[in-house]
Amino acid sequence: MELPVHGLFADGRFAAGRFGAGRFADWLFAAGLNVAIGKPSKASTIKKVDNDDSAVCSCLANDGYLSTTELTTCMSTAEGDPAPFWELDLGEKYEIAGINIDFDDDDKMRRSGISILLDGKEIFVTNDQTTDPAYIPNNKRRNWIGQVLKLQRKGPRIDPLMICEVEVFNCMPGFYGYECEGICERPVCDNGKFCSRIDGSCPKTVEVKETTDCSPLILVAGYVVGFLIISLFIFAAKVIPYKKKSKPKAVKKEAEGDKVEEGSESRGDKEESQAESGQSSGTDEKESQV
Repeated sequence: MELPVHGLFADGRFAAGRFGAGRFADWLFAAGLNVAIGKPSKASTIKKVDNDDSAVCSCLANDGYLSTTELTTCMSTAEGDPAPFWELDLGEKYEIAGINIDFDDDDKMRRSGISILLDGKEIFVTNDQTTDPAYIPNNKRRNWIGQVLKLQRKGPRIDPLMICEVEVFNCMPGFYGYECEGICERPVCDNGKFCSRIDGSCPKTVEVKETTDCSPLILVAGYVVGFLIISLFIFAAKVIPYKKKSKPKAVKKEAEGDKVEEGSESRGDKEESQAESGQSSGTDEKESQV
């Protein structure tokens, strides 16, 4: 005969083990975390205690306190509430390993007919055979992944909903199983994510097939390069002939300059020759007079 045992540590982790008959056997330490402690919660109504509104609140059902059965440490809806419920927001989606509910109610009928919903989907319904506390483990078929947990009565019953504690367990990275007793063979998978907290498996990786199709980015880049090359050819075709035509103009100007210099030199020669001829004629006249 084996007796399952659940215990919570001060930091919210819990351990699970099995004691064999007369001996300590198959002890399993589970690296799990109660992610419900201190998270926002609400209820349809709250039962007052001696007209003290501050004595009872919905938060008492997830404060992590398990050692008492007094109403001041448990949450209860008011008498006559036609649709009593209690709701917990975990703040983000979790891959839930299991849920533990402490009703602290000896009446089996009062703790039966309670629907447990995760993100609006019913995942479990208690009955007159449900134990107190009731530990509800997850499995691969159930695959509980969600954020908002809700407990509500089914049917037209108006019995108050009394809950002393609700624990929602999430396995630490690298562990899996109903009680987080399993250790993943590959804690970190190929895609960089942790192994499944339900069965320890890694998600299947999708193979990327090679393809010969050009991507739109490559096509655009080709168009841009082609445009630049064509533009360069057009620019070269316009500029190079212009430079070739501009050189004769400079030569022509140099030739014109040479002609001007030659003209000025010829005019100077003519003037010198005229002056020499004038001098010679004057000398001849003087000699003839003598």
